[in-house]
Amino acid sequence: MPHPPSTQFSSLTHLIQQAAEKKHLVALQTPLTATVVASFLDRIEFVETINAALTWDQSQWRVSPGNLGKALVLLPFIHSGSRLPIYSIFEHYQG
Repeated sequence: MPHPPSTQFSSLTHLIQQAAEKKHLVALQTPLTATVVASFLDRIEFVETINAALTWDQSQWRVSPGNLGKALVLLPFIHSGSRLPIYSIFEHYQG
């Protein structure tokens, strides 16, 4: 369902202001391609397969290796703009 024109305009204005101030752009919706890829990864049990194949200490990691792998697979479908180096993923997606 489309947003009312005033809401669309305010969202566009907000994005333009962020770009002008050279802030990270904030997506208001998850891209469809990322949703489809995430659904496919869930169907093939990607996270569970990676976690079962690796030995890892759950007390030392907040995120499982499978979820880290899933994040790396989904990153190109979510990030728009210039290429994002892996070492700076945390900086761009921190809340």
